[in-house]
Amino acid sequence: MKNSNSNFTSVKRMALPAVLTFAVLSLTACGNEKSVTYSSGGMTNTFNEGEKGVPKDLQLLVYPGAEIAGSTSAQDKDGEHSAFVSLSTPDSLERVSDWYQDSLKKNGWTIDNHDATQPSFVSISGHQKDVEINVIVAQDANKTTISVSEGKSGEGDPVDEEEIEKFTPNSIVPPTE
Repeated sequence: MKNSNSNFTSVKRMALPAVLTFAVLSLTACGNEKSVTYSSGGMTNTFNEGEKGVPKDLQLLVYPGAEIAGSTSAQDKDGEHSAFVSLSTPDSLERVSDWYQDSLKKNGWTIDNHDATQPSFVSISGHQKDVEINVIVAQDANKTTISVSEGKSGEGDPVDEEEIEKFTPNSIVPPTE
């Protein structure tokens, strides 16, 4: 069962963006400048609406003049953390995408992938040491929406590749395909 903790951490890491997105959207419907903090599963989670409370790690990556819909952050005592901010601007998809490419590089991020194959959607991902970043820019009618997320996984137990090869789906962990 050496890998069970690793599986839980992986599931927690995969579920976190969905939870964060839901929380930001929920707060957006609530009114102005609200904040909620709670602890769950060993992590402290904070959800903010509006300009106040943008996670420190993302403050330099708030697009100039953009409206901040909300932000979230989560961290645990072992150093695992994540942060997310949702923005919108009337500027074009190309202008916003170019700004993020330049800003990421200026702030020491290495761009790992830049996908602009869709006409109204750009995805940029990168890393800085052991922290990963993802920027999604999408054209939506008369505005451009921006989602910026960054995170660092906790060290945890090393993954045993042999155990992964022997894995058999069951009722607790069903097949993913």
